[in-house]
Amino acid sequence: MSDAELLTLTVAQVLLGVRSEVRWLRFVPGHLPGAFPYLLESGYNKRLRAAVPLLKRAIRAVAADTDLWVAQRILAMTTAIRHNRATGQPVTRSLIAYDH
Repeated sequence: MSDAELLTLTVAQVLLGVRSEVRWLRFVPGHLPGAFPYLLESGYNKRLRAAVPLLKRAIRAVAADTDLWVAQRILAMTTAIRHNRATGQPVTRSLIAYDH
C-alpha cells in the first residue's frame, strides 16, 4: 500500500465518521472490493501511526491552499451535521442553505 493510498483511506475514514480502525478495516473491503487489495496485509495501524508527520504535512498543504471562505462554509456544514447527529434530529433543510 502506498502512502497516497494510506492518506486516502485515512481521510475517507474521518469523513465517513468511522472512529474504530477495526470497523474501518472491515468496512473498506466490503464496500470497495478490490480497491485496496493489500489493506489487511499492510499493517495499516502501525503505518497510520508512523505516518502522522505525513498527515500533518498534507493537512497543512490543504489548509494553505483552501480559501478562508471555503473553510467557513465547511465549518458551518460540519457543525450542522454534528449537531443533528448528536441530537438525533433529521436534516430538515438542505445544507446549501449555509452557503451564502
